[in-house]
Amino acid sequence: MELLFLNIGTPEIIILFLAFFITLPVVILQLYCLTIAAKSNHLTSDRRISWILIILFVPVFRYIWYLIWGKNQEIPAETKY
Repeated sequence: MELLFLNIGTPEIIILFLAFFITLPVVILQLYCLTIAAKSNHLTSDRRISWILIILFVPVFRYIWYLIWGKNQEIPAETKY
């Protein structure tokens, strides 16, 4: 299968297809983690901001890191209202 007007062949189409299906879950996971971090009532505002910054700027395992450690953090007793 060749798309002559784009000058791409089967290997390029396979690479584009794989890149799309690898990138899409990562983007969905990032949006999911950012939504949870932004809406969480159990985080103080400074912890919420730090988790959002970690999710945005720390590469590779940032989403898994948040889902394991950040999602279930409790507000310290002295700061609960």
